[in-house]
Amino acid sequence: MEKKDKIILIMLVIIVSNIVLLSSYKYALFDGEFYTDEFVKNGVYAKYNKTFVDEEHNNVMSYLLVKNKVLESKSLSEQDRMHLQDVEKLMRNIEYYSYFMIISMFIMFGYLHIFHREKKDHIWVKATIITGITDLIIVGLLYLSSLNFEWFFTKFHQLSFNNNLWLMDPAKDLLVNLYPQQFWIDALSKIMMIAVIISVSLIAISLLSRYFMRKYETRAQEMEKNGESLQK
Repeated sequence: MEKKDKIILIMLVIIVSNIVLLSSYKYALFDGEFYTDEFVKNGVYAKYNKTFVDEEHNNVMSYLLVKNKVLESKSLSEQDRMHLQDVEKLMRNIEYYSYFMIISMFIMFGYLHIFHREKKDHIWVKATIITGITDLIIVGLLYLSSLNFEWFFTKFHQLSFNNNLWLMDPAKDLLVNLYPQQFWIDALSKIMMIAVIISVSLIAISLLSRYFMRKYETRAQEMEKNGESLQK
């Protein structure tokens, strides 16, 4: 493989790998049933009125996911509100990064289609196989790191935020009661599970595609030697 092809391959792996992980995060984020199950599992509905929990949760999600909005809740503490502002900024940056990755993928696809048409299928197949393997390794490392979830949770917040607003008091702050530690353990597990499913699927589909591509090429070469047309 030429140096230029290797650079393209590395760029594709980085882009597709990021898209897989971001897609896993977004799938979990927008899975409404997951939140309901967690509220039941963690006793949030038992601790508060179900209507109250659902309303507060909807207020939080609307604030985080809808642009040009106001946090409509009278039950959240000042620290809850300030931390949600930080979370909203973080999620907005992740959203921008997602757009950047998707646009980059289309640019790479266009580049390959125009300048590497004869190699694009092979490069894409190799890239998706490596991507699947890479993401499985990343998930494995995440899993090992999260075995000590207290440490993992702390490091994540220290890297993501420049303050300690995430250190909440259950006696005063509603967010930590709506979304206790077990919620975040289950959320991370769900994201990792989705990423594993996508990665394994990518590897399987890519290996199957490579098998048929090689079979087609072998047949084409044999028919060319015999002076036959592949289309006959």
